[in-house]
Amino acid sequence: MAQIPHLSGLRDLADIYDYYFLDIFGLLHNGQRLNPGTIVCLEALKNHGKKTCLVSNTPKMPEDTIRDLERHGIERSMYDEIVTAGASAHIELESNYRNKNVLFFGSPEFAGPMRGLDILHATSVDDADFILNSIPGSMQFDEGELLALLHEAKNRQLKMICANPDLVVHIGEDLVTCAGTYAALYEQIGGDV
Repeated sequence: MAQIPHLSGLRDLADIYDYYFLDIFGLLHNGQRLNPGTIVCLEALKNHGKKTCLVSNTPKMPEDTIRDLERHGIERSMYDEIVTAGASAHIELESNYRNKNVLFFGSPEFAGPMRGLDILHATSVDDADFILNSIPGSMQFDEGELLALLHEAKNRQLKMICANPDLVVHIGEDLVTCAGTYAALYEQIGGDV
């Protein structure tokens, strides 16, 4: 059996590949600060003519994520592309949910997938055509109330679009629950995600 090589960092692979997909959260930063070597790595890949695509399960749209990266010191010129779960959710909403009523689970900063679309905000499960789940780990709410809402939504056969499949994520040293946990819970009670 071949031995798995021990790598001291991405530099050990830099000459092998032409294109790199790099996860933002956890690899480049921990939600609060850059990880050591992030800027040096991105600059080295760029200087060696490598293409980089940054990927994230964030429910934010790429343009919002770009601003977040710039606040961390990662300039737009340091990478070629960016893909987010929020952008994927936006495509799904644009294709299948225009002029529908959404029951939005999340905070305003994570509502980007609905931006620019003709989607109406429902005030209750009874008024909703579907659920958009963008619950961030930092959001405080009563889990009992959320579970009751999920049961109501399941009884109405509302589909849930989950804009962040992460179950949990580290923010600094804290482990926080993300939207994917609530999507999994909705599936467990028989809901459609």
